[in-house]
Amino acid sequence: MRELLLPLGVAACLLHPVSLLAEPSAVSSNTVEASGELSLATALSLALSAHPELRIAAREVDAASHALAQAGVLPNPEFSTLVEDLDKTYRTTTIQFNQPLELGGKRTARIAVAESDQQLASADLRSEERRVGKECR
Repeated sequence: MRELLLPLGVAACLLHPVSLLAEPSAVSSNTVEASGELSLATALSLALSAHPELRIAAREVDAASHALAQAGVLPNPEFSTLVEDLDKTYRTTTIQFNQPLELGGKRTARIAVAESDQQLASADLRSEERRVGKECR
């Protein structure tokens, strides 16, 4: 076993630095080269598109919208079989299908919570956009 793992480990160690030696032009960069004057509108758009806290807030909005879609989905049904005894003469086979029923407004409450989470995430995103815009001016 050791004879197999040792060459694989050495190969992994030798191949890993190869990715670190890649040309800088092949690696994507978030920096912008200075090319003359920078207008306020361009500076604001660059700041809003590259700010990490805004990216986080936008992903929170995306996650909240997906959670809203998931909240409206019905629970999955269950299908099961059970075979008892090995002897064919006494064998019993049970086939069962279960569909959970949500009673008491659980689904509508779950949807309402997901909608409020999405609204809160959208408000947080707008607040962050205003804060970043204010810092840039």
